[in-house]
Amino acid sequence: MARYKYNSINEAGRRVKGVMVADNIEDVDLQLRNIKLELISAKRLKQSRFISSSGEKPLSRKERIIFTFQLGQLLSAGVPLLEGLADLRDSFSEAHIKALLSALLESIEGGESMSQAMSKHPRSFNNVYVNLIEVGEQSGELNKVLEELEDMLKWQEELRSQTKQIVMYPAIIGTIMLIAFIVLMIFVVPQMLSFMNQFDNELPLYTKALLVVSDLVENYWYMMIIVPLVSVVLIKLAAKRSYRFRYFLDKYKLKLWLIGPIMQKIKLARFSNNFALMYKAGITVLESMKVSKGLLGNCVLEQAIDEAYDMISEGETISIAIDNTRVFPPLVVRMFKIGESSGELDVSLKNVKYYFDREVKEALATIEPVLQPLLIFFLALILVWILASVFGPIYDSIGTLR
Repeated sequence: MARYKYNSINEAGRRVKGVMVADNIEDVDLQLRNIKLELISAKRLKQSRFISSSGEKPLSRKERIIFTFQLGQLLSAGVPLLEGLADLRDSFSEAHIKALLSALLESIEGGESMSQAMSKHPRSFNNVYVNLIEVGEQSGELNKVLEELEDMLKWQEELRSQTKQIVMYPAIIGTIMLIAFIVLMIFVVPQMLSFMNQFDNELPLYTKALLVVSDLVENYWYMMIIVPLVSVVLIKLAAKRSYRFRYFLDKYKLKLWLIGPIMQKIKLARFSNNFALMYKAGITVLESMKVSKGLLGNCVLEQAIDEAYDMISEGETISIAIDNTRVFPPLVVRMFKIGESSGELDVSLKNVKYYFDREVKEALATIEPVLQPLLIFFLALILVWILASVFGPIYDSIGTLR
C-alpha cells in the first residue's frame, strides 16, 4: 500500500484535500465514494524515511474512546459488525475517521477479520487493542472485549489528565520565572549596577557574580533558547542510534528525584493494567507479557520484563520471575504468588491493577504540594540574591560616606 494525496469535492460542492493510504488510484476513488466524496485528482507520494509509513491522520485518544464505546453498544444491541461500522462511518463528521472506517469496511468485506484490518492502522490501534479484538472475535464476545477496552482507555485518559494537570502548574510558574529573570537581567539589573559604579567601594563576590550573569543574559539571551533545544535534539538522536545511551538515559530518568519513582509507577501501572486485561481475555501469560512490554517505553523496565519472560519460558513460576526483576514491589509479587496458588490469577491481576492505580494517584496527589513550595523558594532565592547584590553595596557606600 502507498500514500496518496487526493483532491476531492463533497456533496455541498466544497473542495476536500487530504492524504490516504491505498493500493492504487482506483482504491482511493472507492474509499472516497464510501465517504461521499468525489475524486478530482490523486497523486502518489514518495516514501520518506522521516515520515511514517502510514500517512493517514490517526484517531485521537478521545476519538478512540468514542469509537470503542459506540461500536460496543451497537454490537451489544445485536447490530452486525459491518452494519455497525457503516453506521459509525456515516455518523462521524470528521473526514479522517470516515476514511479510517471506510478502510476497515473495505478490508473486512475483502475477507479479512476486524483485527487484521485494524493491524494495518497501527497509529490508531496499537498491539494491545488489536490482540484483544482478535481474542474477542475468536471467543464470540467482541462486545464484552470492547467494553473492557473502553474501561482501559478511559483509565489511561484519566491518568494522563491527572499527570497533565499536575505538570501544568509548575510549567507555567517556571516559564513566568524564566521570563521575569531574563527581564530583570537585561533591563533592571544593568541600570542598578551602573548607578553603583559611581561608588568606589570594592564589590562583594555575589554582586560580581550577578554582573557576570547579567552580562551573559544581556548579550547571549538567545543561547538560553538555542542550547536547550539543540541539546534535546542531540539527546534524542543519540538515544535513537545507541541502545547503550538509551538504556543509560532511561535508567537516569527512573532515578530522578521525586519524578523518577512516579514515572516508574505509571509505567508499571500501564503494564499491569494491559497484562491483566489481556490475560482475562484468554491470551497466554507469555503473549500478554510480550505485548504489554511494548507499552513501557523504558529500556530498563523492558529488559527486566524480558528476563522474567525468559525465566517463565524455562519453567519458572510467574511470581518468582517477577520478583527477580527487582522492579515490582513485594506486595505485587505476593499477589502474583497468591493467584498462582489459588488458580485465580485473573483475580490477583485485578488486585495488582488496583494497587498500582492507587499508588499512582497517591503519588500524583503528593507531587503538587511539594513542587509549589520549591518553586516559591527558588523564586525567593533569586530575588534575595538580586536585592542583596544591588542594595548591599549601596548601603555599604552610604555607610562610608557617613
